[in-house]
Amino acid sequence: MSDFNKEFNINEQNLILDTWNHSRIITNLQNINEENILKPVSNINNYYIFPLDIVLCSGGNHSQLSGMIQKKGISHISRVADLSCLYPYIRFDGEKFIDIHNPNNFWDVESELELFSGVFFEIGRILKKHPSYFDLNLLEKLG
Repeated sequence: MSDFNKEFNINEQNLILDTWNHSRIITNLQNINEENILKPVSNINNYYIFPLDIVLCSGGNHSQLSGMIQKKGISHISRVADLSCLYPYIRFDGEKFIDIHNPNNFWDVESELELFSGVFFEIGRILKKHPSYFDLNLLEKLG
């Protein structure tokens, strides 16, 4: 994982949030205004997962959800994780993750989260074949 600093409009990125505290959602929606829409928010930690083109939030979930609902705000990506190194070794067939070099070695999907992870993983494989889809600064950072 490498450091990265890129701002994005809160409604223009595939942002996955975990808003675990329902009362915080209501409080944030009630208190959000033009002066406090996400910036500056020091607790926001967003991780871009390449080439899946998703951003996982590990801090600032409730603030960012409020911004998304209001359709206002600029957030940022602080780190990038590149999963490309896995594609020569693993594939997902819709039911299990399979070792490409030893098809008898596989991991059955046991939950909806694992199923969605496999689907996103294979979408990333397709997206990686189309570098023009991605932000040029991001690709340069990944080298």
